[in-house]
Amino acid sequence: MIGRIAAKAAEAGEAARGCGSLKAWKIVSMAAPTHSHRDNPRELADKLNAMTADGARLLEPEPVLSGADAIVTHVEVCGCHGVGRLVQMLFDGEPNILSIRSANLYGGRQEFGGLGLCVAHEDKSRDAVFCRVLEAVGQTTVKRVLCIPYFADDVRTALALREIFGVPLRTYIMDDQNVCADGIPDDLMRELAGVRQLELVVRAAGNGITSDEAYWIHPVLR
Repeated sequence: MIGRIAAKAAEAGEAARGCGSLKAWKIVSMAAPTHSHRDNPRELADKLNAMTADGARLLEPEPVLSGADAIVTHVEVCGCHGVGRLVQMLFDGEPNILSIRSANLYGGRQEFGGLGLCVAHEDKSRDAVFCRVLEAVGQTTVKRVLCIPYFADDVRTALALREIFGVPLRTYIMDDQNVCADGIPDDLMRELAGVRQLELVVRAAGNGITSDEAYWIHPVLR
């Protein structure tokens, strides 16, 4: 088959040289096979196996957790950033963890939890937030929630989990985005403070927390 194509290409080449047609020369260059574009059978088999494996991973059903500890963070929990590494250290070896984040900043590199989900809300209504969280968790159930808020969506997801499953909610503020920044609106932070049963902060000095608010200082581990 390749031999016949090459012969026809050679004939077309002769015709092209005779008429000086640039278009004919382009046709020849497209039709004539070259060794650099050939894949040997082993390479083709390797490529096919890789594509099949990738497809199989995409088709694998997500695990279903029962009575999971839900930990809500802003991005992937991995060793690429401080919060991710700290969460790994604090909960190392803990089974049955549902890790939910609001965004991907490290290419989806999730190195924590039995099930990792990315759920963003894009300023949707409260009902839409609840629906999105329900759809994301599927058949997984939650027994308690820890929120480490940085984005407003972290708070929305944590509040939705608490209401959906009727479970306790705790917060751990490592990088304040309400008092010292404008990342989380006052109304969301006020709602979170009103329902959380325990609040941990990295430090109290200079963070604007008033004396009548209940919190425990939990320093970052070195």
